[in-house]
Amino acid sequence: MKKCLSKTILLLLFLTSTYTLKAQHKFVFGICAGLNTAINGKLTAHSNVGLQGGFEIGDHLNDNTLLTLSLKGSSLNTRDDDYNYWSFTSIMGKYRYILTKEKKVHPYLFIGAGAVNINRPRHHDNEAIDNIWNLGIQAGPGIDIGIFTTYIQYQYSGKAEMWGTMIPLHTLSFVFGVYL
Repeated sequence: MKKCLSKTILLLLFLTSTYTLKAQHKFVFGICAGLNTAINGKLTAHSNVGLQGGFEIGDHLNDNTLLTLSLKGSSLNTRDDDYNYWSFTSIMGKYRYILTKEKKVHPYLFIGAGAVNINRPRHHDNEAIDNIWNLGIQAGPGIDIGIFTTYIQYQYSGKAEMWGTMIPLHTLSFVFGVYL
């Protein structure tokens, strides 16, 4: 039984290493931190600014494509009497098309989709806190090591008159990528 198990493990290791060498996988790990702003409905009259941060892991499938999974958290201070502080947590899968094959810097276009949690505390004590999971999409240009901007839309539901509203969230981030 032990011999059979050890042979199976060795075979799996061999197949995995062979597949990895043939596919020329390049795993990537990155961290990001930056600012975000939002403009939406009654928020337009206020100065909206927040911070974001998180990490991303992924795998280069070939020279021009990269699949990643990102986990990000961000805050937004709307300076509004009713909705003074929002927080977002997103789990996104991204598909990237790399525009160049440079080793250190990878400009790319990407599209992503995943789950977004919107936490919207109320200003008044007698109002409930919104804590909603919904779907989110991301798309835009980027650079793995450098600065990039994205246009993100999150759909949320809350008070009756605000159902189905989309929040444009413009982000400016510093991304540090480490290729393994």
